[in-house]
Amino acid sequence: MNKQPVGNATMQDPLCLIPSSTFDSYVSNLINGNKRHCLSIVEILIDKGMPIADIYTHLFQRSLYKVGRLWEENKISVAVEHIATAITETLLAQTYPRAAALPKHGRRAVVACVTGERHQIGSRMIADILELRGWDSHYLGADTPKDALLDLLLTLQPELLGLSVSLSSNADQAKRLIREALAHRPSMLCVVGGQGVTGNSLDLGELASVPVISNIEMLENYLRQHADA
Repeated sequence: MNKQPVGNATMQDPLCLIPSSTFDSYVSNLINGNKRHCLSIVEILIDKGMPIADIYTHLFQRSLYKVGRLWEENKISVAVEHIATAITETLLAQTYPRAAALPKHGRRAVVACVTGERHQIGSRMIADILELRGWDSHYLGADTPKDALLDLLLTLQPELLGLSVSLSSNADQAKRLIREALAHRPSMLCVVGGQGVTGNSLDLGELASVPVISNIEMLENYLRQHADA
């Protein structure tokens, strides 16, 4: 069955499940620091049956991308961008407990931002979704030192590594880190995401490539094809 938008408003993007009026209201409240109003919109979507994964993708991720564009165009200040980020982090913490998690299946995942990466919301959302899908998800957050991450991978022996790369200047660092990680655990699945990586995959040369995951739906499709096989 095809998913339908929540509500009756005209959509700006046919791939988005949230009406444009709802999305615009959310973004307006987000950049004005109205956390209570943002939470109210999230609660309405949940009450109408929208899955948490769709709220993460079509509301949280999409709104932060728009906030980022507004900042790049000098339409909002960096302070406003930080407020929007902080509100979103609060909403993630309040939304996640309302989701129904699948039973644990014993597989482990490590999700982190590479060294120097301060934007951690994308990786936080991925870690949350993995946990809801039955994974034991170990979330390391922003600016993870390479040696500390490699040590943890050796200790945990996870089945999946997810890296967030928001800055294009950190893409090569992510490649080096993945090469080192796979040298110790060749069977481990690896994915990367964030605005710092483009295309469908991250080329690792002799180690083939690692898929670039731009949203939660792509992650779930990848896991169905590879981790759940």
